[in-house]
Amino acid sequence: MVDTNSLAFPIALLEQPVPERLVYFQKVTIPHKKLRVALDSLLINIETPIDLSVSFVVGPAGVGKTTLRRRIEKLLLERALSDKTLAVGQLPIASIEAIPAEQGRFIYKDYYLRVLEALHAPLIKEVSQSEEESSTINTTSYFSQGLQSKRSDTLRRILEQVLKRHRLKALMIDEAQHLVLVAGGKQMLQQMDWLKSIANVTETIHVLFGTYDLLNCCSLSGQVSRRSDDIHLERYHHEQSEDVEEFGRIIQTFQEHLPLPGETNLMQYQDYLMDYSIGCVGILSTWLAKALRMALLAEAHKLA
Repeated sequence: MVDTNSLAFPIALLEQPVPERLVYFQKVTIPHKKLRVALDSLLINIETPIDLSVSFVVGPAGVGKTTLRRRIEKLLLERALSDKTLAVGQLPIASIEAIPAEQGRFIYKDYYLRVLEALHAPLIKEVSQSEEESSTINTTSYFSQGLQSKRSDTLRRILEQVLKRHRLKALMIDEAQHLVLVAGGKQMLQQMDWLKSIANVTETIHVLFGTYDLLNCCSLSGQVSRRSDDIHLERYHHEQSEDVEEFGRIIQTFQEHLPLPGETNLMQYQDYLMDYSIGCVGILSTWLAKALRMALLAEAHKLA
């Protein structure tokens, strides 16, 4: 049996049904070194920007870009809730996931509607000075106001007004390669100019999370390059001793969170796990979640 003193999860979790134990493990995120470096760099870009409109966050699939986005969003929202000087209705950050273009044609109207929907997240009322001030905030869905029938250029003006009203620091766009990688370099430049224009008009930094393809956008023009920055969320490399040590710590931490009654020794498989996950923490997490599901359904006491 596992030593209960080394458990990183509540012992009562072992009595819970399979779905709950699996959900617990899937929610485990580990603040590892490369994630912290990227998070610190992104925080600087958002909170103390210098002539910046667009920030690119790039890395391989499964490295943890979505985890980074969720962490930065949670951190800034928590800070906002504790900031008593925050204006009523002010929203520090919002995020969406970009949708691939249909038949190579980007639908601007759909994009505007998705951002407006994301901005309809519950407003921060905890910092309001009175109930009267809170009651002045419009909590009606944007979509109930007939926005779906409006033209694309009208929706853009509405979006610009809403972004200014919320005084948004940053709009984060996940899977952003779908937003800019449309047919042809000329059209890609137009997409970047379009995004940069919205960012400039609203004074809202746009943070684009995606694959290395986004780096092509930085070299499209001098204007785009000058007013953008890129952050690399790296994978861990087997050739670097510091990376091997840190990845081992990550494996050990995941092991401690496995809600199983037996003691699993994942460290004996460290080389295998690092090689075949190509040093990506997100891939490792998915692998272990699938292995845990198999173990739970088989009523096993540990991972083999």
